[in-house]
Amino acid sequence: MKRIGLFLFAFLMVLGNVCAENVLKVNDVAIPSGSKAAIEINCEFDSQFKGYQFDIDLENGVSLELDEAGKPIGENGFATDHIVSSSKISANKYRFVVVSLTGQLLPLNGTVLRVYALAEEGTAIGSSFSGKISAIEFTTSETEPYYFDEIPFSLTVGEPTDTRTVLDEESSILPATASGVDVRVKRTIKANTWSTIVLPFAMTNEQLKVAFGEDVEVAEFTAWETTDFDVDDNPTAISVSFTEVSSIEANIPYIIKVTSEINEFVVDGVDIQAEEESCVTVGRTNRGTFGSFTGSYVPMTIEAENLFLSDNKLWYSTGLTQMKGYRGFFYFQDVLGSYYTQQAAPMKMCIKYDDGSVTSINTVDADIYLNHENYNLRGMRVDTPYKGIIIKNGKKYLLK
Repeated sequence: MKRIGLFLFAFLMVLGNVCAENVLKVNDVAIPSGSKAAIEINCEFDSQFKGYQFDIDLENGVSLELDEAGKPIGENGFATDHIVSSSKISANKYRFVVVSLTGQLLPLNGTVLRVYALAEEGTAIGSSFSGKISAIEFTTSETEPYYFDEIPFSLTVGEPTDTRTVLDEESSILPATASGVDVRVKRTIKANTWSTIVLPFAMTNEQLKVAFGEDVEVAEFTAWETTDFDVDDNPTAISVSFTEVSSIEANIPYIIKVTSEINEFVVDGVDIQAEEESCVTVGRTNRGTFGSFTGSYVPMTIEAENLFLSDNKLWYSTGLTQMKGYRGFFYFQDVLGSYYTQQAAPMKMCIKYDDGSVTSINTVDADIYLNHENYNLRGMRVDTPYKGIIIKNGKKYLLK
C-alpha cells in the first residue's frame, strides 16, 4: 500500500511538471474603433507537437474577421507547412484545426495562431468584451492528445487608428512624395497674428477653411522695394507687400493668420510634392538687388543676415535663432548695410486684398526689429557686463 501511494505521488509530480512546462497564452486585445486587431495565441513549449485544434468563443458585440467564403481568417505564426482550417460553428464560436502536410513539428516558442477581431459598427469607445479559448487539444509526435484548460481573455474598443501621414514641425525628416494621402500636420499657429507657413501639398479654399477656420487669411509675398535712401545711398525705408490668396500651392511659403490657435490640422486626399527647399524670390532690376522668402520643412538655424516674422514684426536673426519646420524666413539685400552697422531700416509690411484695399500688417510699429540680445560662443544668452567674446546680431565682439 505504501508503494502504491509513492507511485501515485510520483506520477502526479511528473504530470504536474509536464503541464507546467508547456504553456499556452492569449493576449488581451485593444480593437481600434472602425478597425481590427490581432488575437495572438502564443506558446512556450518544452515538448514539440504535430498540430492542434481549439475553439474561440466571443461575447456578443465582437466577432472574428471572415474570408469571402465566410470562414474565419487564421494565420500560422511559424514558417512551417502547417495548414490552418477554420469554420464558424455558431454565431459566436469559431473552430480552428492546424496540421502539417509532412508531420513537421511545431517550434517550441512563438505564435501558434493569429486571428483578427472586430467590434460591431457604432460600438462605444471603452466598451469591453470577454472571450476564451476552449476545447484545446494538441497532438504529440506519438499522436497522443495533450489538453489545456480554457484560457480567458478580454477585448476592449479603443480610439481609432491614425493612418494619416504625419508631418511634424519638430521632426528633422523631410516629407516624402506621395499621391492621394491623408495628412496630419503638427504645426502650431498662434491666433490673431501673422505667421509664416510652407506645405509640400496644395490646398483649396475649402480645405483651408476646414483646416484653419472660416476666418483664415492667407497671403503670398509679391513685391518689395526700398523707399528711401540717405546721402550715402544707404536704404532708410523698405516696403514689403503681400497679396491675399484663396488657395495655396505646394512648396510655396505664405503668411497666414487664424482666429483660434492651431496645434495641428488634417487634410485629406492631397499629393505631397516634397522639395528640400522652397523659395519665392522677388527681384529689383533697377538696383540689381533682390528679396526672398524661403521655407523649410525641418527645424533650422536662421543665419544672421536673414529675418523672421514674429508678433507682426520682422526681426533680424542673431545667427543662432532657431526656427521649427514648416515655416519661412526673409532676406532683403538692400537692408544689409543697415544691418551690419546695427541700425534697423524702417519697414512697412502690408496686405493687398482683392477689393483693392491695402492694410498694414502692423499698424502700431512697422519697423524692422534688430535683436540686441548678446550670446556667448556656446549660444547661451549673456547679460552685460560680460568679459570675453560675444555674438551680437550675428557678429563677434570682444568685451574687456
